[in-house]
Amino acid sequence: MRQFEVGDIVKFKGSEIADYYMITEESTFEDSEGYVETTFIIAQVYPVEKISIESLVEDDEVEIVAYNGSKDHELMLKFIMQERRNNSWFEEPHFMRTLNKKNGEETVIKALTKTNDNDLINADEFSAKIVVRYDQIETIDKCLDAINDLKSLHDFHGDAAYLQLIEVVEKRIIELM
Repeated sequence: MRQFEVGDIVKFKGSEIADYYMITEESTFEDSEGYVETTFIIAQVYPVEKISIESLVEDDEVEIVAYNGSKDHELMLKFIMQERRNNSWFEEPHFMRTLNKKNGEETVIKALTKTNDNDLINADEFSAKIVVRYDQIETIDKCLDAINDLKSLHDFHGDAAYLQLIEVVEKRIIELM
């Protein structure tokens, strides 16, 4: 039987609610008696939240929902990322950065942009489908969310273009008032 690994989607054993987590880190050690213990850091992926809650668990506390690379895993990630986009959360969540490092970014993009078994969207087309018009955001609340996202992106990437986009959103807030 396959052991859990980074990228797998799991849930707590015996849980009947739909709370799903992705394994983001694994640590294995042997105690003085030779017993091998494995612990994981897991990040909540569903229900979809802007910031994923992380927990430290032992391997006997969780059970598999979808193995990394499986069809179920691919479908779950597509659904989760669509839910994030529906909430205007365009920043890549921590668990996806972990998965990208493990699998290679190109593999993950192909999995998330696959529309059916015979059709792949190229990365440029995929990027074009998630363009945000910051000058046309509908509500002040969404503007504030966009500013927080842009600040996070600026902090992560250090690109001044995000600061310029923040100015566009601030102007939009004034228009909406």
